[in-house]
Amino acid sequence: MLLGDPIAHSLSPAIYTRAFERWTEEDRPSYNAWRVTPERLSATVADLRAHAQVLGGNVTIPHKEAIVPLLDGLDERAKQIGAVNCFVRHGDRLIGCNTDVPGLLAVLERAGRNGGRAVLLGAGGAARACAFALAVLCKYELTILNRTVARAEALAGAIWKAGGRANAAPLQTAAALHALGDTGVLVNATSVGLGNPHAAPIDLRGAVTNAHCVIDLVYEPLETALLAAARATGATCIDGLEVLVEQARASINAWFGDRASVVTSEQLRGAALQVHARRGER
Repeated sequence: MLLGDPIAHSLSPAIYTRAFERWTEEDRPSYNAWRVTPERLSATVADLRAHAQVLGGNVTIPHKEAIVPLLDGLDERAKQIGAVNCFVRHGDRLIGCNTDVPGLLAVLERAGRNGGRAVLLGAGGAARACAFALAVLCKYELTILNRTVARAEALAGAIWKAGGRANAAPLQTAAALHALGDTGVLVNATSVGLGNPHAAPIDLRGAVTNAHCVIDLVYEPLETALLAAARATGATCIDGLEVLVEQARASINAWFGDRASVVTSEQLRGAALQVHARRGER
């Protein structure tokens, strides 16, 4: 299942349902989206722990950091990041992990990006995973832009402790332009643009060129205002669905191990695009 609030926009149930069609009917898992308010998160985790048939689940906004102390432990990557988007049952314990990291790494590799400068918009739970992937694993020189600069500074400090390089600045177009350099990567990990095709966290006009790569974790709408502006300049653009699909594959692997090998990224993206198209027709 997926725990979050809001949750109605999520394509995850459709993606996982298609993935699980590869299993035999008597052995097929189920996956549902649960709207869980912050006030209900602790009780929900306790309920899940008590039901042995729950093998794991995903976590989305606004719970990726709040769920950490409610779980029975974290794997090493999640400990470093301080945010969880996936949990796995081990006996009677629920252990948190983070599959946002391999999701982002996969799309960066596909785009042929492997270092240089990067700008990260946001400093919440999703941003923590992105910061770790960019600055610690890929060794980007990272600038974190956030409306609350103190929160960005705290994340930058955590990245330094983990062996990466990061600094913080206000969420402004001028700061992004200065930090991107000539060929940098920009990742939007804020929720700005979710459900609103006209909203963008910054104005990219004049800030990016065809040498830049822009990734928006928002996938509803698929073509956000941020990506539309970047695409108009010829920049390499990666939508949130690409990242979501790779994160889903990593989650399936965490839950089922070798059984996950029957599922491909192409199958998952195809399922997600079909559902996305049907929603647009309503």
